Amino acid sequence: MQKDLLSDETKLLSLLHNISKLLRSQIEKKSQKYGFTLPQLSLLKYIAEKKETTLTHVAHHAGLSNSTTCGILDRLESHQFIIRERSQHDKRMVLIKLSELGHKLKEDLLLSKKALLAGLLSQIEPKSRKEFIETMERFEYLLEQALNKEEYLS
Repeated sequence: MQKDLLSDETKLLSLLHNISKLLRSQIEKKSQKYGFTLPQLSLLKYIAEKKETTLTHVAHHAGLSNSTTCGILDRLESHQFIIRERSQHDKRMVLIKLSELGHKLKEDLLLSKKALLAGLLSQIEPKSRKEFIETMERFEYLLEQALNKEEYLS
């Protein structure tokens, strides 16, 4: 029994690693199509999620210094993917948000991901697809619960 669990654990770790690697590779190819680096794409994704944010928040999220983040944002702004503007409430604060071109890029990348997944899922029988999604949802729930308890981290 214990040996089977370890074998399943090893298989799962390998599968998750390989899936992540394949998806990251696809994202890298897509980002190169637009002339982006992965850090630029990561910042764009964060800005899109927040709708409107500040340099400090972006830098903190990315784990980068403000000056490094500012350089990346300068390049994104020069390509017109983001807009920086002063806050109406506090003129000292500069807000960062996606431009119209940035929103188009976000939609294109999202549609690309959805199309990839739809194509893959279409190759799985509906019943198996439903079971797969339910299993993934259950796994996500169990992982969140375990991480909240931190019982597997020590």
